Amino acid sequence: MLFEVRLELDYSLNGKIEYEIGKTNFIVNNLEYTDKIVYTIYVMQEDYDNFENWIANLTNGQFKILSSKEKNNLNLILNKKTRRYKKPYFTVSYTFIIYSY
Repeated sequence: MLFEVRLELDYSLNGKIEYEIGKTNFIVNNLEYTDKIVYTIYVMQEDYDNFENWIANLTNGQFKILSSKEKNNLNLILNKKTRRYKKPYFTVSYTFIIYSY
């Protein structure tokens, strides 16, 4: 199961978040720039609790989850041996396929 999380942060945290999220299994799907930055991130169900704790620690609680919903119509094919995903927003060398029905 995959969760789509919309996360709102201050601009001052953007560089730190971009750097740190690049070292994780979380998939940044979209960024919106308004008065704050809104990340749309895909998180595997088994990683969701860790994601919330990770972002809380990283931002000292200075974040807001705007929405979190299950994405049943997305399929994520990943390398089960390494459990690493390709992040569409970042340039990495992992293999993935996301498609919808």
